[in-house]
Amino acid sequence: MPKGDQVIIEELQMQNKELCQHIVKLIQNMDHCECENRKLKSRVGYLEQELATLRSQSGTSSEASFREELGTPFSLSVNSSVSVTTPPTEIPPLPPLELPDFDVN
Repeated sequence: MPKGDQVIIEELQMQNKELCQHIVKLIQNMDHCECENRKLKSRVGYLEQELATLRSQSGTSSEASFREELGTPFSLSVNSSVSVTTPPTEIPPLPPLELPDFDVN
């Protein structure tokens, strides 16, 4: 049975209304994301500025407090007080193993 013109028009109007609601939700979501993006960019800028300030200072106490604030034991500067040691290239000789006495009888 073919649908009447009135039924088709009502279905299209309903789908158009739903589409408009989806568009409104997408725009609201986009606005929220843009606001969050601006806040995060502002935070990144602040942290970059703070890092540059700390790097320009020569005192190690401010760097240590910054590391504590980040919760990491690693230094962010090139002039780190932590030295990296390389493992020995040759293994030292080991003493011989003591063999237990087995009672074969």
